[in-house]
Amino acid sequence: MAPGTTRLERSVLVGGAPFRAMRLSDPAAVALDELTAAGLGDDAVRARFARRLVAAGMLNPSWPLGAGPSLSDVTIVIPVKDRPRELEVLLASLSEMTTIVVDDGSTEPDVLRSIAAHHDARFVSLPISRGPAAARNAGMAMVTTALTCFLDSDCIVDGDWLNALIPALADPLVAAVAPRIVGARGGGSRGAFEHAASPLDLGPAPSLVRPGGSVTFVPAACLVVRTSLGPSLFDERLTVGEDVDLIWRLDEAGWSVRYEPTVRVTHPTRGSIRGWLAQRWSYGTSASALDERHPGVAAPLGGSALTLAAWGALFGGLPITALGLLGIDTARLARRLRPLAAHPTQSAIRLAATPGTGACPTLARQVLRSYAPLLALSLLTRRGRRATMGITLIAGLGRWLRTGRRLDPVSFIAWSTADDLAYCGGLWAGVLATRRSGALRPRIVRGLQSSARDPKITSRR
Repeated sequence: MAPGTTRLERSVLVGGAPFRAMRLSDPAAVALDELTAAGLGDDAVRARFARRLVAAGMLNPSWPLGAGPSLSDVTIVIPVKDRPRELEVLLASLSEMTTIVVDDGSTEPDVLRSIAAHHDARFVSLPISRGPAAARNAGMAMVTTALTCFLDSDCIVDGDWLNALIPALADPLVAAVAPRIVGARGGGSRGAFEHAASPLDLGPAPSLVRPGGSVTFVPAACLVVRTSLGPSLFDERLTVGEDVDLIWRLDEAGWSVRYEPTVRVTHPTRGSIRGWLAQRWSYGTSASALDERHPGVAAPLGGSALTLAAWGALFGGLPITALGLLGIDTARLARRLRPLAAHPTQSAIRLAATPGTGACPTLARQVLRSYAPLLALSLLTRRGRRATMGITLIAGLGRWLRTGRRLDPVSFIAWSTADDLAYCGGLWAGVLATRRSGALRPRIVRGLQSSARDPKITSRR
């Protein structure tokens, strides 16, 4: 099953993206038992049921979906601005692949042209820098194969990485697939932090990529897509966040996007601390533009009003109030589960308790990276100082326990806090510049959701 999916009772399955409860008929419950024990097999009914679970984000596919594409079906598009050394290394690792290099207004395009020619790559030069979205679109316009793989010029690939990615696109409902992007092993504590907790690293669990799910986006540093969706696939008005916008548009159009972390691609960190912080700041600035295009999706927090209030009370030093609010919310959940579950109260308690410990560090980090200015104001009171210190430590320590134990916790928490504060600065700068507060407003979830859509996509220029 996919992470976050829970079988509360034999006939009740909860999870997916968006979060939902599914009542299983007796045959469906048997099919789920067989699917869990023996896999897909040759049973057509079991296959249809599995397809429904995959589409709901409740099940990660691990079976062959048909005859998959081959490497000859893929053209690699590499947007590049300067970085001749990195381009040379990357092209050397892509021997015998059809490759297009798009120069996005580099200072010495002839040097890049020579490197591309040496490796038999097609070269396109944009006269002025128009950003990664425009460069990728320009390269995709020249692709004649069924699949396009976007690959940043400073990425490092090895092994059979592409052969391990493209089988996901044997599924006709999958529009794109992405690997796990890991930070390069750099020197010093910042290099160790980046290797453990790169913002592009979305973790070890395979997932359907969808807002509200365990993985909400994948970066375009390495992304394989169906060429038929282009060529104007990326919104060229966005200089940052264009990949997030694409993934969310694909989801809105009914396509599936898969995250396959068994494949790893290395992406180096910024060389200077100033550049590193500027990168985090720029990520934050994209939130308001994304909120304008996808209202409500870029919200920093989501959940029922009572759940969010309970966490707020807990972080604010009011544990009794928090427990009371969680109790009321659990009782409401039990009422909603009554038509589905034989034991709705026990199921609601189990569902409410399951994510609690793991959710606390994640929620603390979201508070820190979204509301740091408000936390700064709270430092004027003793309770506010305790709450801010607790949120900062919980956010950093939780992240360290999950990813970074090769670095001492003090250094890790310091870099993690700097990471989150830089992002928060960019977030608030974007909100003030656009006068849109959607990227700061929590999304209130009022019930279980489901959806069914037909695949289509509208290109953006």
